[in-house]
Amino acid sequence: MEKAFPICVLGVSEPTGVISGRTVAIRNIFINWKTSYPASAVRSIKHSGAVPMITWEPYDSDIKNDALLSDIADGKYDSAIARFARASRGSELFIRFAHEPNGDWYGWSGIRSGTELYIRAFRHVRGIFREAGSGALFVFSVNSEDVPDDPGNRFETYYPGDDHVDVVGIDAYNWGDGEEPWHKWKSPADILTPVYERVVRAFPGKPVFLTETASAEGPRKARWIRALLSEVDTRFKAVKAIIWFDFRKERDWTLSNRDSREAFYGSCGKGRITCARSDLHRLLEGPE
Repeated sequence: MEKAFPICVLGVSEPTGVISGRTVAIRNIFINWKTSYPASAVRSIKHSGAVPMITWEPYDSDIKNDALLSDIADGKYDSAIARFARASRGSELFIRFAHEPNGDWYGWSGIRSGTELYIRAFRHVRGIFREAGSGALFVFSVNSEDVPDDPGNRFETYYPGDDHVDVVGIDAYNWGDGEEPWHKWKSPADILTPVYERVVRAFPGKPVFLTETASAEGPRKARWIRALLSEVDTRFKAVKAIIWFDFRKERDWTLSNRDSREAFYGSCGKGRITCARSDLHRLLEGPE
């Protein structure tokens, strides 16, 4: 049985240093392994009224091929991790480490490193943060589909354990119609239902974030956004945050279109949906 939450906050992932004028409760940035603690970006995010989320990607220069998990787990980077952790003390903060292990596109993908190594590295980083006195909350974030779809690559196998994970994240996209046969326009319910049911069955006591979500551009994009928010409001009650991936990357995922932008930000105050940072405090303060 999932843990239902009375509210669901909105968040956004934006290019580092870009702070939009819109009010949201979470702002996510991406950094690689050689980046020191992004104090300036964290201050800017907090000044905007949001809680920072740092997606910390374990690669130096090649996101597809750098494989650092073994060195991380074996302690090679302990001093750098400890400096990072000490710098984070006193801040409300989410750390999203080594996301999407059940995909095959990153150097730290579980299909390459193996289940045990991924778990050992995740636990090792979290342990250093605890020893340093950091109150950062750790997010275990998975792709909505296992790629490849093999029993040994199911996202459940990479779970570091309840003691090491505060939030379970889901990355889920509507890729829209494209030349690739697997890229078809899908409704939010079609995308979320299978992965959500697996998540709440495997981790029933954990809050769930949509740590990355977006839709490809198209005349139905605003309608897709409204359907997403409606489904999360009424059907996916364990979801406590929706973080929009506001980038042009494989597709135009952005909220640059006025209708799409208003569909997303205009949902605040409707049903469970809110933009208020204060509504995250119960989670940030830890278990009751």
